[in-house]
Amino acid sequence: MSSVEVPEILITLSLSPTTYRFSDQTAPELTVTATSDSDRPFTVFCYGTVLDPAYGLQRHRFTITDITAGIDLPQVLISHHRVRPFDRIRGTASEWYLLTIETGTPVILSTTFGPGDIPGGIQKPQSKATINSTYPDDMNENGIVVVHGVHGLEPGHRYCLSISMEDIRKRVWWWQWGTKDDFLVDHEHPDPWLNKQLFQPARIKFKEIEGIEFSVEDG
Repeated sequence: MSSVEVPEILITLSLSPTTYRFSDQTAPELTVTATSDSDRPFTVFCYGTVLDPAYGLQRHRFTITDITAGIDLPQVLISHHRVRPFDRIRGTASEWYLLTIETGTPVILSTTFGPGDIPGGIQKPQSKATINSTYPDDMNENGIVVVHGVHGLEPGHRYCLSISMEDIRKRVWWWQWGTKDDFLVDHEHPDPWLNKQLFQPARIKFKEIEGIEFSVEDG
């Protein structure tokens, strides 16, 4: 295979189970799989993207369409404290966000498809939202919780979970040829930061992403 100037990533989504109830003790598992047929390995910085799916669910990187009602659901947006500049020091938390994709080898990333702050899985559906909210800003003028994303799923409805192509092409802005071991340095390195000099100027490519359907039942 000839060398390509910019690698292309195929992302596939899966949800298990694809039918669940609000009484379930655990939320479904969302899996994001990234593959590429590039002829050499490359590394992407995945923080704040769907390649960091737990964070992605909190920052509306995914889209949820209510097929039954014919509407797009507003997504949850949980504020985060400003993070310090990311380093590339081996063994630090930043290392996790350097994701190497090798030819024909799937990279599998999983998280709970549900609000992480609610033990036992799924929040009550929008039509049964409670008055007491952990987040006061989520209440309307009547004191009723306005729920979003996975918080707002309704029993008896069918949904489609997907990713905005425009968003992912914008968010995955750091990549470079090579494995993450090519970029990691020891604590003593004079320049331990991820900086623009390490970036490729061309945006990475993504193949069209196919959404997955799932349904919600009461009980």
